Amino acid sequence: MSAMTTSAPVQDMAERRFEGDHANDPKPLDEYPDLMTLAELRAYLRIGRTKAYRLVDAGEFDVRRIGARSPRVTRDSVRAYLNRRQD
Repeated sequence: MSAMTTSAPVQDMAERRFEGDHANDPKPLDEYPDLMTLAELRAYLRIGRTKAYRLVDAGEFDVRRIGARSPRVTRDSVRAYLNRRQD
């Protein structure tokens, strides 16, 4: 049996993922609405669903609920969270 090798097109795709156009970078925080959905929070912080809910449940963000099941996170609390993490 021969050893498994990675084909050139797959390597090229992996290399392009980390190249300079930064297409996957999140938009600036100020471009998000004042009340961010958890999907927007996840996109901005680049975290998964479970991590987002854990942070919300831990009280890391100021949360407003729209209805019983639609938590929204204030943009200012996201900024404060990031400032706390830098200190």
